[in-house]
Amino acid sequence: MTAEQRAEDANWFRKIAWNSALQCESSPDRMRDFFVLSYQLSLLCPPDRTLLLGQRTCLLMAAAASLELCRKSPHSTQAEELILVLEHIQACGEVWKTLKASGTTGCISGEMNTECVHVV
Repeated sequence: MTAEQRAEDANWFRKIAWNSALQCESSPDRMRDFFVLSYQLSLLCPPDRTLLLGQRTCLLMAAAASLELCRKSPHSTQAEELILVLEHIQACGEVWKTLKASGTTGCISGEMNTECVHVV
C-alpha cells in the first residue's frame, strides 16, 4: 500500500467517523468517540487548511460531547470528563497554532462580509 493510498483510505474512514458522530446525537459518549476517531484518522492525512479546520472542529465537538457527559454524570466521575475536555481543548489549541503559523485562520468568506472564528 502506497502512502497516497493510505492517506486516501484514512480520509475516507475519517469522513465515515464524522458522519457516524453526527448520527449519535442521543449518545454523547459515542459521539465523542467518533469525533476523536475522525481526528485521529485525520492525522494520517497530509495536512492542509481544510484538514486542519476539520481537526479543530472534531476536537471542539469532542469537547462539547464530553461536557454534555459531564453534565449528565454523577459527581464522582465529572473530574474524568473535565480532564478529557481540557485535553481536547489543548489539542485544539495546537491545531489553531498550526493554522496561524501557516498564515491561514478559520475565516469564512461570505457574500457581504468575512467572519473569522477564533479559538482562545
